[in-house]
Amino acid sequence: TLSELETFESIHEVDEEAEEAEEARVKEELGIPEDAIDMDFLSFFYREDEDGPFSIKPFDFMTLEMFAYADENSLHVADFNDVYSISKSDIGEIEKVEEETTLLGWSKDEPYDSEAFAEFGIKENEEGFIVVPYYYSVKIGEDFELVLPPYEIEAFKALIG
Repeated sequence: TLSELETFESIHEVDEEAEEAEEARVKEELGIPEDAIDMDFLSFFYREDEDGPFSIKPFDFMTLEMFAYADENSLHVADFNDVYSISKSDIGEIEKVEEETTLLGWSKDEPYDSEAFAEFGIKENEEGFIVVPYYYSVKIGEDFELVLPPYEIEAFKALIG
């Protein structure tokens, strides 16, 4: 019989294989190229009052892992249901927001406190949320923005040229 550890590892391998198969199926269905990168974007739930929008959760942003790729004219961002295309001409200023912020979720394979992410000063707070010392806001046209964690900005810049 399998030991508990061997059983756990076996189940984990099956889960990884199923996840990879689902990702491949979605990419094929949506026409996402194989070289699309996994990129985290930040999203938040909010309400608005006379002072403007405010978060309604105990964290500032939720981490959303998306597929990102570009062609000559557009940046494409996809989840498991849709592809969103943004004309590169609509991508405006990239602003570094020097504000410590909390994130729900970590989607990278490497832990947030690994050497790969050491330069970004990422930590975990007592509530278990990921904390980044700053983030980036990318203006899209006049009414929208993309919000990125600090560890994604170089890959984002490379995509948009």
